[in-house]
Amino acid sequence: MSRVIVDIGPLAAYLDRDAEFHGWACDRFRELTEPLFTCEAVLTETLFLLKRGGLDPDAALALVERGALICDFTVGEEIGPVRRETTAIESLVDVNSRFSTSVREASGLKRVSAWLAWRAGAWARSSHAIDRSILDRSLRAHARAARRLLATTALRIDRGIRIHGRSLADRQLEIGLLSRDVRDLASILAVTHHADASGDDRAIAAADCWCRAAIAHVSGTRATPADHAALAALGSMLLEIAPA
Repeated sequence: MSRVIVDIGPLAAYLDRDAEFHGWACDRFRELTEPLFTCEAVLTETLFLLKRGGLDPDAALALVERGALICDFTVGEEIGPVRRETTAIESLVDVNSRFSTSVREASGLKRVSAWLAWRAGAWARSSHAIDRSILDRSLRAHARAARRLLATTALRIDRGIRIHGRSLADRQLEIGLLSRDVRDLASILAVTHHADASGDDRAIAAADCWCRAAIAHVSGTRATPADHAALAALGSMLLEIAPA
């Protein structure tokens, strides 16, 4: 009976739905009807990668328990197949490294995204009594809008973490764009409170224009006539104080 030997990369990718090569690994595993053979070192490393990535290592042990994965591989007994495989696949080490790296990167993205979603949600849930202390009506409205958008962005980040079937690069790009939105929305909260506390009309007008632009950018909307009017008013104010 021929044996199919499995290494860390394909095994970890098969068990991690967020891994870049998860789909490929599932397709290959479905093609096999006989149990897979591996060694205890590979199983131990796979358990470690799953645990470090926040996944349940028992998924790997379950494969052993039901006989789909057999830890009974001795290189001396399989030297022929191993030699043929290493000759046929010149980049065997590189392929396995890419599998393992994709698992680590996906796990890291999960942790960063989870923290970002928590931070955005925390800002969104902060006491609105703080925003009611803003005297300027426009700035107060901007602060409230920013908190609503933070709550929406936190949900989008959470969905981005859970979506499967897309490449790691696509998810990294999406989370990167959402992290930029979180940064801009958090800046709106800081700008509105700081400008209002200053009591300076020019600072308030500048903050109003900046918040309008930031909210439009995050919302994906175009500037409104009111936004243009606010920018024009700021320009007129600056011209009035400019030296002749």
